Amino acid sequence: MSEHERPATSMSVEAIPGAHDRGTGGVAVPPPDFLVIGMQKSGTHWVTAMLNLHSEIRCFPSLPQQVGGDGSPPARFFHVLARLDSDYASFRRSMRRILKGAFADLVPEDEPATDAARQDLRLRLRDRFSAYCDEQRTLHGKPLVGEKTAETVHHIGLVDQLFPGVKKVCILRDPRDRVVSYHHQQILKGRREERPISAEDVDDYLESYLRKDYRGLLDVGKPFFLLSYEQLHEDPVPVVEGLLRFLGAATDEAPELARGASFERLSGRRPSDEDRGSYYRKGVVGDWRGQLDASLSARLVEGLDDLTREVESRHGFNLSGYRSDAGL
Repeated sequence: MSEHERPATSMSVEAIPGAHDRGTGGVAVPPPDFLVIGMQKSGTHWVTAMLNLHSEIRCFPSLPQQVGGDGSPPARFFHVLARLDSDYASFRRSMRRILKGAFADLVPEDEPATDAARQDLRLRLRDRFSAYCDEQRTLHGKPLVGEKTAETVHHIGLVDQLFPGVKKVCILRDPRDRVVSYHHQQILKGRREERPISAEDVDDYLESYLRKDYRGLLDVGKPFFLLSYEQLHEDPVPVVEGLLRFLGAATDEAPELARGASFERLSGRRPSDEDRGSYYRKGVVGDWRGQLDASLSARLVEGLDDLTREVESRHGFNLSGYRSDAGL
């Protein structure tokens, strides 16, 4: 468990024209209180479910099978917004669809012709996202609202530009367990045949996710809270208490959150009882040992080692277990 603060380099809210206006009558809309920025296959659904159990916190998307889950959709806001400058057709298609069409009326058919026009569109979309989050406060009667999209860690610059000072939460997990989890997810979705994990699978996940995730993590500024999947398994209550303090929520609910968001409660199974069709497939630490041979494990550790050490240095978080067979 660790809270990390590093001077942010982004502009202030006041420096952005029209910051957090609803767009009708100039009524100010508060931004989200926090963002769960990643990482993919590291337990972000677990963290979301846990936070959403708190009497003061609304965190979405909230899966139907979670305690108190309402099936709210994922936002993927920054993930989609990042395409505005690089792939307008994809941006337009996705931005009109996410959050059940909440942004559809704001997205023009034709790509904005100037930098100023693109920035104006970003600000209007940001304000609509803020308004959506503010509606969650009213709907759920909770003052603290946050959103989870694992890919947000890839777009920290955009987060800082649009929501400077927003609290950010990130969960780490042994990258070898992440590779295994992703492999089984791809099989479940029909994107990969049932087979052992290959060297090509490891290399692809390294470049497509792991190295991008860690590079993003190196750009994260304050206020920031970093935790790990392994910590939550080993001793969840102190970790949850630290996270709640960071978010400004009462900590006396931490034991109930830890119980309510346990693997048994979320999945209806004991840890190690595997269900490949569930978001909560197995719920164990070190599952990679039975699915990666020594050469693949070494390939993964070595391929990420430079960034792992840089993350340790930058954020003061001990990741030595991610380089050994012992684990954390």
